[in-house]
Amino acid sequence: MNYNLTRLLPLSLALLTVTAHADHHDEPNYVSLKQAHDGGLEQDLRILNQYVPQPAETVEFYTQGRAAILSDKPEQNLAKVCADHGRLLVGTPMLGDVQPTSITVRVQTPVADQVQVTAMAGTHTVTALSAPDSLYHFVSLTGLQPGTSYT
Repeated sequence: MNYNLTRLLPLSLALLTVTAHADHHDEPNYVSLKQAHDGGLEQDLRILNQYVPQPAETVEFYTQGRAAILSDKPEQNLAKVCADHGRLLVGTPMLGDVQPTSITVRVQTPVADQVQVTAMAGTHTVTALSAPDSLYHFVSLTGLQPGTSYT
């Protein structure tokens, strides 16, 4: 699999946008922290749709994925749900250990695999591979140029 950082930036920005809105208690679908901790599918779906109503296929994927995780064979059942919905990742990639010349990208795949991450800035390209045959991948990109925007 090859994951380009082009997909990470919009996802990161979306997460920042949701975080920025988290302090607005006047949102019509606001879910309190206490309600979120009470759990249950109904509360989870309210959180999923809290700021923007999600398409039916997203709600279906989430509902089936949640049931798979809570089943007696979570990894096997989640892999099937992901395959049925054409999903190559479980959740979204996360960025961590951000340094001036390096970054670590964390992704989870529904089946054991190897992940390749590529970052590009003009003609400068950095590529790294995860360990093979894993569900959880921590891919460190090194050799990045400080102050440079990558896709």
